[in-house]
Amino acid sequence: MHTFTKVLCATDLSAAADVALKQAATVAGLYQAKLVVFHALPSALASTPLFPQDSLAANEGFVALERRVLEALHARVAAVAGRGAHVEVVLGTGSPHAEIVRTAENAKADLIVVGGEGAPNVARAVLGAVAERVIRYAHAPVWVARTGPDVGPVVAGTDFSAASNAAVDIAVEYARRAGAKVTLCHALSVEKLVPPPGPAVEQPAFPTWTVEDVVRLRGAATQKLSALVPDAELVVADERPGAALPALASKRLARLICVGTAGHTGLARILLGSVAEEVVRHAPCPVIVTRR
Repeated sequence: MHTFTKVLCATDLSAAADVALKQAATVAGLYQAKLVVFHALPSALASTPLFPQDSLAANEGFVALERRVLEALHARVAAVAGRGAHVEVVLGTGSPHAEIVRTAENAKADLIVVGGEGAPNVARAVLGAVAERVIRYAHAPVWVARTGPDVGPVVAGTDFSAASNAAVDIAVEYARRAGAKVTLCHALSVEKLVPPPGPAVEQPAFPTWTVEDVVRLRGAATQKLSALVPDAELVVADERPGAALPALASKRLARLICVGTAGHTGLARILLGSVAEEVVRHAPCPVIVTRR
């Protein structure tokens, strides 16, 4: 059973960020977890030794800005998530994605919620958004908020690795608490590899599959899925997972997608094209990305 005890939600005080705040409050309520709401201010101006009066004025202005933002943050949290001892408001200074990750680690948050709204699909395909950077570097699962159905199943994707099995565990527990069903999906990624009727053609650079091969793979995957979550709906898709999971979530009107990603560190996290990032870009509902 995978549970959350502290949820950190990042907000830039925009209307789109309210979607993330509302969903973070809902998750915190389901798990009876503490909710930490975080906002990152731009870095304060550097000191200027030749003109100390300018530095003093800049610092006083920054303190006033902090006060105004903190007041606005408390008001927004009260309006969207409500007040209570379970809610804490925190301000940081610096690059948003770096401060979100750092603050989550310091607070020992076991779920980070960030906004995924506000950009069309074309813009989402360009990497560098705060949500995608948080996914790459966060130590904890990341919930990327997006408007979607409030009912419907929880879709969990798995390739039967440790990382994806962790995502399945999260999906099962969330579905139990939310009173939802689980749809478990494995994607074969063979839609372009099946040759036309006849013998398979040898293409060393592009392996091919016969129809019998695909039928066998579907059967084996179905058996593995049923062993993971016996009472779930089981789906074996021919497409690649980055396309199959958003399409399945759209078809089932899912409330949430859960997907795992490998626990790379350092420069390896900068590599583009991971399944998790593709799912986040194109999902029709919130997505939880977990690393193991």
